[in-house]
Amino acid sequence: MIRVGEAARRYPEMLGLSELVRSGWRFHGFQDSRGEPEGIIGTYHWIGYTDVLWIADRDVALAIRLLAAATGTTEDVVWEHRGPLAEVLVALRALPSPGDSGAPSRVIRRGIEPPPGGFVAES
Repeated sequence: MIRVGEAARRYPEMLGLSELVRSGWRFHGFQDSRGEPEGIIGTYHWIGYTDVLWIADRDVALAIRLLAAATGTTEDVVWEHRGPLAEVLVALRALPSPGDSGAPSRVIRRGIEPPPGGFVAES
């Protein structure tokens, strides 16, 4: 069994995920079409926006901020960052809160394009 300290040394990205959980992010596992574990997705809800983090593995991650529509759907992307998990976590930490100076609010794309792999929600 790996202890927390050893896991943090081997996988420093885990510390960044711990910070997100402490700040109120919710994470769920995902599986591929064969039912095999494929990754995790995390969400954080703001008034009017939702931040989403897809993690396929430590080398493939995507973070986006979505503008919430009046209908409750969130398909308008105002910010995104793809790359290795450690890099994406740095970009997420640097992202200003909605309404703060420099926070993205202009729609850059309509529709969500998750990382490759066909993420399917676990039930």
